[in-house]
Amino acid sequence: MLNSKTMQNRGYNIIKWTKHGLEYCVISDLNLAKLTEFADLYRKQS
Repeated sequence: MLNSKTMQNRGYNIIKWTKHGLEYCVISDLNLAKLTEFADLYRKQS
């Protein structure tokens, strides 16, 4: 995922990105690979 920032806090994985001036953020206890897969699919649809 381009132009994204990943981090982890208290067992949760967080991915943030900005598109067209809006900031998106997905947070989950999924492992980072699965959360990235979800975020990539969501990002393609938005």
